[in-house]
Amino acid sequence: MTKETKYQSKQEKTSSKSFSIFSIFRIIIIIGLLIYLGMVYWLPKKPKMENNLMIATNGTCMGTTWNVSICESSFQDEAKLFEIVQTVLDNVDATMSTYKSDSEVSRFNRSLSTDWFPVSPLLFEVVQKSLEISQKTNGAFDITVGPLVNLWKFGPDKTQISQLPTEEEIESTRKFVGYRNLQTDSTTSAIKKTIPELYIDLSAIAKGYAVDLVARELEKNNINNYLVEVGGETRCNGEKMLKIESNETEKNQTTDDSIEKRPWVLGIEKPYIKKDFDETPIFLYRKVIMKDGLSLATSGDYRNYRLVDSTRFSHLIDPRTGKPTIMINENANVPMKRLGSVSVILPNCLEADAYATAFFVLGENEGIELANRLYIPVLFIIRNEQTDPPQFEEVASDSFLNKIESTKF
Repeated sequence: MTKETKYQSKQEKTSSKSFSIFSIFRIIIIIGLLIYLGMVYWLPKKPKMENNLMIATNGTCMGTTWNVSICESSFQDEAKLFEIVQTVLDNVDATMSTYKSDSEVSRFNRSLSTDWFPVSPLLFEVVQKSLEISQKTNGAFDITVGPLVNLWKFGPDKTQISQLPTEEEIESTRKFVGYRNLQTDSTTSAIKKTIPELYIDLSAIAKGYAVDLVARELEKNNINNYLVEVGGETRCNGEKMLKIESNETEKNQTTDDSIEKRPWVLGIEKPYIKKDFDETPIFLYRKVIMKDGLSLATSGDYRNYRLVDSTRFSHLIDPRTGKPTIMINENANVPMKRLGSVSVILPNCLEADAYATAFFVLGENEGIELANRLYIPVLFIIRNEQTDPPQFEEVASDSFLNKIESTKF
């Protein structure tokens, strides 16, 4: 046998051995694949979740947007749902808007009379509740702050503010502010001023109240699983229901066994300063499980503010000082920790809305003491501008930590 023949023979043996190993390996893969496909085919199919029990609608009112979602197999009329919601919100707007000259609030504000002024049950309920919250917060929440809101150009006057109000202007305007100058009479459903210039502004409570009214109307129509949001203030009730479709469930058949119920989940936003609302993305800080018919309202300095002579100031006015709660010199370049937002969770949205404003005015130190005393679930988010990008810290009330199911993103 030649040297060349020996080499060829050795090569054939090696090739044959490699071929045998490869073939066995390929057969194992094919068998495994067939077993897997058989399992996929024969094992019970995982149910497919479809959200076809939920209907949603949205619109605009009160200078903002609104969104409503419901889960009721017995109510699937989206047009009717829109009509129910829009009718309620239009009624609130016609009653409480300071931007409408013919609203009930505007007529009361224009009146210089100190006699009793009969009002609708809607307006009376909001005013009476507002005064109760004013007393509990020692005036941190005050619907008579309207003249100061207008002075800082956050009211219906759309004139751009060109310079900051002087101390004299602030003090002279404060004379017309004070919740103790507003009275109610439940026997006649009337309110009255004790000073002619008193002016009420319900922007810190009207959206929350509107959410509650929509919820009431939905429940009158036997809709008990819903999410209602107006301008960021939200109330949830019941559960989000998803229809499960599987081989055993007919597509058009809905039974208790074919429905999976899940709680409503909301997000609390990181309070980044919004310099461009069209391009600035939203980052969520916490998610909250909304059980047992809860409402969530948030107040913050990061959306609605003005910038004058390098001074950025919040739309939230402290009735006790006459000034915005946050005033920052943008050119000072002194990084600080500042309160960015306050979120309140309560059964009704009117109170959550009002208390969110009150706690922001009070700040995290004074506010947390009051929140614990009143046993209100509150989350203060502090924006740490000592870092770039800003980092966030939190201060939570005892009832928030103990009663609310919430996790950070």
